[in-house]
Amino acid sequence: MINYDKVISYIRTTRRNLERLEKLLCEEYAETRPAEPDDGILVKVKTVIDMLNRECGTRYSAASKANVRHVAARIKEGYTFDDFVAVVRDRKEKWGGDPKMREYLRPETLFGSKFDSYLGCVDDSRVTNRSYSSNDVERELLERMMAR
Repeated sequence: MINYDKVISYIRTTRRNLERLEKLLCEEYAETRPAEPDDGILVKVKTVIDMLNRECGTRYSAASKANVRHVAARIKEGYTFDDFVAVVRDRKEKWGGDPKMREYLRPETLFGSKFDSYLGCVDDSRVTNRSYSSNDVERELLERMMAR
């Protein structure tokens, strides 16, 4: 004979355990999933991608999730716009004349995990001779924010 009270108690206990497990999994997922970049980061990403396109004559999109991910990661690590300019110009000078290497003048390569090593290879005498200044970047960012 089936004891219905025990079956109902088991079902209730199982349901409570499943609810607890679901809550724990949701909390863990919320902590581990990557945060969406905020508007301030997206404006900086667009500025960096636009600079790359101007310097290298390319047409990469600042809306691409992969491009946003690479540039935003470097920004969050504390790299500045001048660092991005230095890497782009240095790699363009070193790779731009070689048709095989020119294809690597792209956000995935330049702003990926090797960004710091590319920055470390930059000749400082060329970096100080840049046409971009902090004021230009701030003005460009303000103009974009005001245009929204």
